[in-house]
Amino acid sequence: MCTLNSYSWFVEASNNELKQMQVSGYSPFEEKLNWLSHGLGALLAIVALVAMVLVSESITAVVATSVYGASLILMFVSSTLYHASVSDKAKRVLKKLDHSAIYLLIAGTYTPFLLLALGGYWAWIGMFAIWGLALFGVIFKLTAKIPRPRISLATYLVMGWIALAFIYPLYLALPGGAMWLLVLGGVLFSVGTLFYSAKHRHLSHAIWHLFVLVACTCHFLAIYLYII
Repeated sequence: MCTLNSYSWFVEASNNELKQMQVSGYSPFEEKLNWLSHGLGALLAIVALVAMVLVSESITAVVATSVYGASLILMFVSSTLYHASVSDKAKRVLKKLDHSAIYLLIAGTYTPFLLLALGGYWAWIGMFAIWGLALFGVIFKLTAKIPRPRISLATYLVMGWIALAFIYPLYLALPGGAMWLLVLGGVLFSVGTLFYSAKHRHLSHAIWHLFVLVACTCHFLAIYLYII
């Protein structure tokens, strides 16, 4: 009887693991790494938001850093909930929210750089472009019947590097340290997409999460140390 119960438990556990891999594409161990890493990111994002607001000296700075901090928290929380969920239905909904939050994070990250460092008409052109793309991306993600990962990834990269359109005025406006941290964060995000795309590789998504954590840290330091 004990042997039969042990066998039944093993079969049930194996079926649950197989079901989870079919829904998310990741093993239970990798999913644990995924939600733990971005759960840590969510906690750090809350601390970052409070720290930025406390040192902000103008209404514009409070608004810009709040938008950035909120987008950072939303992205990490959405990712954590998606990877921690074991429900098939919930996971499919949370996946859309997770991917939509990436668009908002990119636009949110640009906001302090544009409003607090760049300013002028370049700032508003950049704000219109980046938030317009973010809105398009969110609507696309939430309404698309068939997943289009290549379109999503291409949009992420275009949004991430849209700063090249006004790189010279941004270069003049930013302190050297901020510029290096901005570029380094962008490079880390871009390199990380190689792991994001390699879903068939074990632990590739967990590695992508580490790239996201470090890249977000670079951008936060640029904003906190040089821009606010």
